[in-house]
Amino acid sequence: MLDREYEDLRSLAEHVARAQGAGMWAEDIASSTMKKYWMHRDEVREPRAWVRRAARNLAIDHARRDPDAGWARIPGEGTLAHSPLPRQLQTRSPSSLLAARDQLERALEVLNDIERELLVGQNEGYSLQELADRHGYTEPSVRTKLAVARRKIRDAFPDLDIN
Repeated sequence: MLDREYEDLRSLAEHVARAQGAGMWAEDIASSTMKKYWMHRDEVREPRAWVRRAARNLAIDHARRDPDAGWARIPGEGTLAHSPLPRQLQTRSPSSLLAARDQLERALEVLNDIERELLVGQNEGYSLQELADRHGYTEPSVRTKLAVARRKIRDAFPDLDIN
């Protein structure tokens, strides 16, 4: 692999890990991602997509092992009002947190229970397959339900960025 290609992929992996909230662990996650890529490089058809997905999954795994690193609540357990906020939101002012939580609660009210649980679960880092297994659906069915949920929120709140 060319040095430039390696650095581009490693930079992408670190960016994805930071976007997932890995913070100071982003470099370690990027290194682990590149190690995995090196071991599987002959099987990989789309290196950027593969690295993006692997870094995201490793960051999610890290967050699950370290509840203080992000969301710790399991979907469907407890209420939104008592769920912990991700670390990125904990540094915001109390008034902006209240406004953000209010906006989130209003957006989630337009969804039925299963759509809400699936959307929150995906946001918490559960894979489509994990959500499907948990709720007794197939992965394509979960993907469709998530798309419908996002469309409902976009239709009800056109100014809200949910992606």
